[in-house]
Amino acid sequence: MADAYRSLGRGYSAVRQPDPRIARQVHAALGATATVLNVGAGAGSYEPDGRNVLAVEPSATMLRQRPPGSAPAGCAVAGHLPCVDDRLDAALAVLTVRHWRGPAAGAACPGGRWCSRGTSR
Repeated sequence: MADAYRSLGRGYSAVRQPDPRIARQVHAALGATATVLNVGAGAGSYEPDGRNVLAVEPSATMLRQRPPGSAPAGCAVAGHLPCVDDRLDAALAVLTVRHWRGPAAGAACPGGRWCSRGTSR
């Protein structure tokens, strides 16, 4: 997969600052979950504190902008996740779905829930 953020993502972490309103919604939606897969993690703006997080991001440019101490991160896309079933409590995708090939690609999980909030372009 081509890195769409190779040029677009340069300096992204300096420009895209976390919105506290979104962060509160993320924490509320995750509830008491202990382990979280952050799909399309980018620079890590909305990774929840106090949980075990595995981050995946298809752009090496974005991965390089993750701050020291961030959750472990790997290069992957939503349709091909490096996870074993039933090993994570929740999956998180913030501001990423418009990049997916299908609206729920890689997001279906038995017994899980799909929460979505966004704006139209």
